[in-house]
Amino acid sequence: MNLPRRVDAELRQVLDLWRYKARLIIRPKISLHIAKNFYNSDKIERFSVVEIELRSLCNGTCPFCAAAVQYKSRPDKSMTDDMFRKIINDLSEADYSGRICFYINTEPLLDSRLADFVEYSRRSCPKATLHVMTNGIKLTNELGKRLLKNGLGLLEINNYSHDGLVRGNVKNFLSDVAPLYPGKVRLNMRPLDVILNNRAGSAPN
Repeated sequence: MNLPRRVDAELRQVLDLWRYKARLIIRPKISLHIAKNFYNSDKIERFSVVEIELRSLCNGTCPFCAAAVQYKSRPDKSMTDDMFRKIINDLSEADYSGRICFYINTEPLLDSRLADFVEYSRRSCPKATLHVMTNGIKLTNELGKRLLKNGLGLLEINNYSHDGLVRGNVKNFLSDVAPLYPGKVRLNMRPLDVILNNRAGSAPN
């Protein structure tokens, strides 16, 4: 539709005025409203779980896991001490009270620094819950006791097997050490050929 030149000019002036108001008046007010109501530190719901993969290897043969030893798809890499301490120090500064998990896809007991890292995390983040999930293959009474003594809140053991039996070393730990730390040790019995989440197709199950 063709408008008379005068009407067209007046319409452009109105639109220009609204653009000006939107840019200099309305937009800042909206931004201020968002900042006050959604970015106020008292109202933000912080994350509640932090997962840290200290080393890229696993010693398990679980068919659902891309890190299983039979696939040999990962180079052996470890997180540096400096990187780990930076993560924990940042959480400490934030007065973090959620869960810190020393695992993602791999076996945390393969890292010889684990007990020391647990101790550092407990000192730095006293309100956090420290969680280790392991397949139990490398678990010994001495190592398990040291982890729990250093401040681990939960030692969770996934006992994978074809026959439904508990590994001998895990059985010893459950009878000799676990009773000394009630509520801090959990045993999960799982068949070795269990089918779990394939992480968007990246795990060959």
